[in-house]
Amino acid sequence: MHFELPGGQAGDVDISVFELADGVALASAHYPPMVARRSRELLADGRDNYTLGIVSEEHEVSVEGGPGLTVRAGDLVLLNEGTWFEMRHASASAVEVISLPGRGIGRHLARLAAAPGHHIPRGTQGAALLAGYANLLRQAPPQGAGERAAAARHLQELVGVVLEEHAGRARQRHAVPPPGGLRDTRLEMAWQALSSGRGGSIAAIAFECGFSDLSNFNRSFRRRYGLRPSDVRAQALTRRRGQ
Repeated sequence: MHFELPGGQAGDVDISVFELADGVALASAHYPPMVARRSRELLADGRDNYTLGIVSEEHEVSVEGGPGLTVRAGDLVLLNEGTWFEMRHASASAVEVISLPGRGIGRHLARLAAAPGHHIPRGTQGAALLAGYANLLRQAPPQGAGERAAAARHLQELVGVVLEEHAGRARQRHAVPPPGGLRDTRLEMAWQALSSGRGGSIAAIAFECGFSDLSNFNRSFRRRYGLRPSDVRAQALTRRRGQ
């Protein structure tokens, strides 16, 4: 992130990170009044995790140059680090962050309209439980690999509950049908084929589902689900070996 304080003033940004397991981490950040940016230049670092932030003070978020969105205290914001965004804090604030790999929440992201960021109101079912559990982990960090792995798994499950509820409420509130269109239908067919563990190359499955360009298929699949096609196939094979 790049931090810019108003008028070139001096100030401290305090960030602490606690790694759990499987790419899941907890972080706490305390900001003075400032603008924080993940710019296009920073995207070269290749990070594409999702960050779910729980904010203490009202602030404004702009994703990929879009209009500013006001996020109120207690709300949640889900952002993909593979996109550029800007956060504007008019006053000192604290943000509790959960960092998540796309592979852990890919099937839940598939239920949401395609977008690089999502604003989730604090009243969403499961949000308070998620925030409370994350806070508990910060106060009493899990010890040992087994505890950290269990905590990471539970966090991802709670995030999934929140995302599913958010997607359902959004469709009901705005009468938005589930993501549709020919491309989404083809991607869903590819997901089902890959997650079933069936034979055949990824290219063959892509072409079978109507994609003539493998590179375009890979990009579209990763943007929709937060996972590479090879990740979904690997997960399916792991499940089969464990049966």
